Amino acid sequence: MPLDSTNRYHKLKLASISKRKFKGKR
Repeated sequence: MPLDSTNRYHKLKLASISKRKFKGKR
């Protein structure tokens, strides 16, 4: 079960979105 991989992918995606949002806000 690639649960760890999925979690890692989701975390990376979330971080990317957050970074993009932050950059856009600034």
